[in-house]
Formats: sequence, C-alpha cells, structure tokens
Amino acid sequence: MQLLMRLMTFVIVIVAGVGAAWFGRGIWDQWRLNDTTTQVQGIVTRSKAWSPYGRSSGRVDITFTYEYNGARYESERVFAADTRMWLRGPRYQEISATFPAGSSSPVWVRDDAPGKGFLIKEYRGEPYVFFLWAMTLLALSNATVLDRRQKAMRLVRGATPALWELRSAVSVDTRWRINVVTGGFLLMTVVIAGVHGMVTVQWDNMLWMFGLSAIVSMYVAGDLLVSGARQWYSRDAARMRVMVDRERAPRGEPLRVVVERQVRESHSVQSVDVTLMCTRGAGKKYVPIWSETSEVMDAEKIKQAQRDVLRAKATFLVPPHMPATGVDEQFGDVAWFVQVHTRAKGPDPNESWEIVVD
Repeated sequence: MQLLMRLMTFVIVIVAGVGAAWFGRGIWDQWRLNDTTTQVQGIVTRSKAWSPYGRSSGRVDITFTYEYNGARYESERVFAADTRMWLRGPRYQEISATFPAGSSSPVWVRDDAPGKGFLIKEYRGEPYVFFLWAMTLLALSNATVLDRRQKAMRLVRGATPALWELRSAVSVDTRWRINVVTGGFLLMTVVIAGVHGMVTVQWDNMLWMFGLSAIVSMYVAGDLLVSGARQWYSRDAARMRVMVDRERAPRGEPLRVVVERQVRESHSVQSVDVTLMCTRGAGKKYVPIWSETSEVMDAEKIKQAQRDVLRAKATFLVPPHMPATGVDEQFGDVAWFVQVHTRAKGPDPNESWEIVVD
C-alpha cells in the first residue's frame, strides 16, 4: 500500500508538472500571438455551437482555411489561447453566428507561427486559471513527496551492544529549502499571473474563478513558506539520531531506543518523551491503535564534534498481542513508529521513524 501511495504521488507530480508546462505555454502563446498586426482573409469551412448544459455555457467549433506567403493553412483557433474552449453565457452562439460556414473572415497570423492563425484578438482567462491550479497541485505534490521517506537502517560502528540507526531519506536542510523555494516560486507566479491577467485579460465570467484560484494558491504558498521558516528555525533541534537495538523487533521482547539530539546552550531541557506506537492506515492517514510513552527525565548531555548533544535511553516491551508490520486481517495495513518529543525551550519538533516489528 505504501508503494502504491508513493507511485500515485509520483504520477500526480508528473501530471501536475506537465499541466503547468502546458498551460504556461498557452499563456506564452496567447501573449505572443496577440502581439501580431498581420491579417489575411480566410474561409470558414465549419462552424458549430453546442452545449450539453443549455445556454449557461457552451463551446464553439470553427474550422477555417487561409493562405499566407504562398502556403495554405487550416486552423481551429477562435482565440490565440487555444484551439477550443468553453464560453459562458450566450457568447458561444454569437461567435458561431458571426463566423458561419462558407463566410469570409479576417485571420490574424504571426510571421514565426503561420500555422496558428486565429479569428478573435482577445486575451482569455482560462489558461491563467488552469495554470494556477496545476502549479498549486505541483507545489503540494513536491512537499508530500518529502514526507515519511526513510533509508535502510545502518549499523552504528563501535556501539556496544549493537545499535541500528533509523535514517531519514530527506535531510532537514533539504526540507526547509524545498519548502521555501517552492512556496516563494508559487507566490511569485501568483503575483505575476495576477498582475498580467488583470491588465490584459477579457475575463467575462471567469474573474471569480481566477480570484478563487489565486486565493488557494496564495494560501498554499504561505503555508509552504511558514513551514520552511519553522523547519529552518528548528534545524539544529531536528538533527536527531534515533537508534534501536533490534533491526527487526520481535513481539513479546524488549526494544531499546537511544536518542541523540543537538541542543543549544540556552535551551533548558526538561525531559525527552520517546513513544513506541502501532498504527493502521496508509499514506499520511495513520491512526494509532496502541502506544506507550517513556518520559526520560535523566537524559545526559555530552559533547560530540564540539556540539552539545542530549542522549536519552528508553526501553519498551513490544506487546505480543499487537499485529506485526504488514497487512493484518483485522487492522489492514499496520506500521510501527518511534516518535520523539523533547520538552525544552526553543524549537521543539515532533519527529517519527518507522521500524519493523515481527
């Protein structure tokens, strides 16, 4: 199930990236093509207005041919933005009536794109709306990819008795940098698209949709920036080493957990809470079905590479009546985690690492 969730997230990232590139190119094409001043005469070969929703909205399909610099071209672009699009109100019928089949009509053509001729020189809002949606989905997907990713356990050298380190696949520095860059880029995109769109676009009834899209995009961008700022502020405290004395913890036997967390001299540490937790669910929807917390009051402070490090040790008895890691008939997908929470002044992140219980 976890592999399926990661695969789905990867597919969403690809789809959102392709969508953002496609609609971004549509905005660029619209701006570039509308900049032309060249007109030629064309012949409308097909004109149809249709709508499955009555007169509230509909689409107009128009095909026309034209000649430019001795070559003959065929196009379906009513506007520069795209070949076909939905129009609200009765306008789609008005456009079809303006360009009936067999009529002669002026066609706007750009020298460097002669095959992209269009009939109406007007900026449309649809590419801006869809571009913001795709960019917002891409930003959320990028942030989701960073969650709950771990590397394989690593045996700690020189540890007696033997300890295995639980390692995160994405470092704290990488997380805050990606969140800040993604949030900043999304916010910049909203501002640029909003300013350009409000100045140039003939919105018709699309203005409310663009405003809603901009609000959602700005909210997501702000949330990413705030998350990145918090991660940057707590980067020292979040650099933890969590180690266990079993590579695969058997049920009914003790499990020893050792936590090493960097602290600053100004931080007054009260205790370190280490929790062993059994959950059901998948993706980000983990529901605890059993947990036990050990409050370590006597954590020792040591020096490692000229840094103050807090070391806490906790021992748990893995309950024999709880399901092992994997798929259980009663609970479905089961996962076990070690969660660490430090009661201290200053940054105090909650971090969790997945372990395997047999």
